Amino acid sequence: MGLGRLRGRLDQLQGEANLTLDDARDLLADFQDGFGLKLVVDAARLRPLLKELFMGSSVDQIELPIVLKIDPSVDTKG
Repeated sequence: MGLGRLRGRLDQLQGEANLTLDDARDLLADFQDGFGLKLVVDAARLRPLLKELFMGSSVDQIELPIVLKIDPSVDTKG
């Protein structure tokens, strides 16, 4: 690989890294105003687990089908 091609590739990688860093800075700026959390429960998968738990099953640990979503568009300081 020639030095010119190598330099071009390095410039391309630096440009992509700068874009990624800018995206991260924008996201952090959004988070400074606060953010919301959404808790999503898959009820169809949760019902059998709760039934098993409340029917006296000897389960030591149960994994709940829950998804936590971060919503940076929520302004908690506004």
